Amino acid sequence: MILSKRLLAVVSYVKKGSRVLDVGSDHAEVPIYLLSNGLADECQAVENKIGPYKRMEAAVTAASLLNRCSLSLSDGISQMKEDIDTIIIAGMGGSLIVRILNDGKDKLDGVERLIIDAHTDIPLVRKAICELGFFIKDETFLYDSGKPYTIILFEKGTKDGGYSEQELSFGPILLQKRTSEWIDFLKKRKALLRGLIEKEPEAKGITLLKQELSDIEEVVNG
Repeated sequence: MILSKRLLAVVSYVKKGSRVLDVGSDHAEVPIYLLSNGLADECQAVENKIGPYKRMEAAVTAASLLNRCSLSLSDGISQMKEDIDTIIIAGMGGSLIVRILNDGKDKLDGVERLIIDAHTDIPLVRKAICELGFFIKDETFLYDSGKPYTIILFEKGTKDGGYSEQELSFGPILLQKRTSEWIDFLKKRKALLRGLIEKEPEAKGITLLKQELSDIEEVVNG
């Protein structure tokens, strides 16, 4: 099993010996990789539509891992097994991820790690998950096939003093790391925003774009 650069970043946050729930598993690449490489003790793979579920079932069966990877046709974490300690949600929009976790927040007591790859609304994800009793342990920014991704590791607990608006918007760990790849991404976003503002200075929502531009400039110049 060969994973993409994005999914390799996701599985790198799994603690050896964990019991992992993979939400939206599709071809079950993550559970198969974790179990085949001895990185997880057991997995549960979830899909909420019959087509993806059958693909997932076929992949796990072909890998001879049905005895260690349970399958669930269900929504989010609604049928999560009680012994799960790590949840992976990768490749979904941020608002959907937040809804999944809020809908199942009564099941999070035994969960120690959340590994999140949200493709939209990342500041919302940071804020909402921290409000559920987790803190941001690490973050990774990368490009995979030309697309930018932010992978976030949350652990059970709270951060003294909480997080500033800047940290929630840009990521407390990414602000510390300031990798060249991440700074280049922000510079490209800054150039895009400046072009939009100059082209349509009176457009609806321009105030928000100007604020975002100002926020990015503060980070890049900091």
